[in-house]
Amino acid sequence: MYLLITIVFIAELIIAITIVRFLWETDKKVRKINKRVTEIRPKILEGLKKFRQNIHILEKWVNCVIKFVEGKKEEYTIRIIKTILIYALIFLLEIQFRKRKNLSKIVSGGKALLKGFLA
Repeated sequence: MYLLITIVFIAELIIAITIVRFLWETDKKVRKINKRVTEIRPKILEGLKKFRQNIHILEKWVNCVIKFVEGKKEEYTIRIIKTILIYALIFLLEIQFRKRKNLSKIVSGGKALLKGFLA
């Protein structure tokens, strides 16, 4: 019976020592990583600052592109409206020209009839 208790106790000690050793090695690795991060922290902060500046520059550039596109959109809208108005005026003038042309044919035909009656 004492042998069983001794074996269980030794097994628990082995497990406890293994866990303590694992925790100690993990703590060593964490301290090593923490030391690296502490050493390169200024570089990381500088890199983040540059990244923020680049994002800000990109945002300004995108806003400029958006303003440019909106300006061109307005410009082309005005051009399209002008073109539509010009074509509408040409169409109206063409209709009036056709009416005048037909009217002049009627008048000249009327003159020919009058000459025919008078002759």
